[in-house]
Amino acid sequence: MRESMHIDHFEPQAIRKELRAEYANLLYACPACNTKKTDTILPDPCRMPLADCLQIYEDGRIEAKNKSPYGQAIIDELALDDPRTIARRRLMIGTLRTLAKHDWPTFVKWMGYPKNLPNLESKENRSVLNDKPEGVQQSYFARKQRNELPEIY
Repeated sequence: MRESMHIDHFEPQAIRKELRAEYANLLYACPACNTKKTDTILPDPCRMPLADCLQIYEDGRIEAKNKSPYGQAIIDELALDDPRTIARRRLMIGTLRTLAKHDWPTFVKWMGYPKNLPNLESKENRSVLNDKPEGVQQSYFARKQRNELPEIY
């Protein structure tokens, strides 16, 4: 139901080419955020959980928690407080809350894991540059195969 996520790099390829396929340097990003981020280094969400530095309100507003410099950097760089972004976020929050309450199957289509998760063990997805091969068994694809994923994110 959503557009495909991009694979982004914490440290941009333009700055650190040698990290382009390093597992610890990769993350999922929505296309809009990935386009805005370009070659900027933002806080690593694995080291600084976004929930610890950002507050999102039902009306779509977003603020840095406790005047967090990390949160404010993310808001500023990705223009998360732009009026159009706030309006879109408010609409999405309201829509998802309504779906969860009144149309669970459609809510699951929106908030469930994609049907086409990549199999990191397949020949076309395997990389000799993968510095965490043991992580393949913890991928969402492998966890889905073992029925370990919840119905929704």
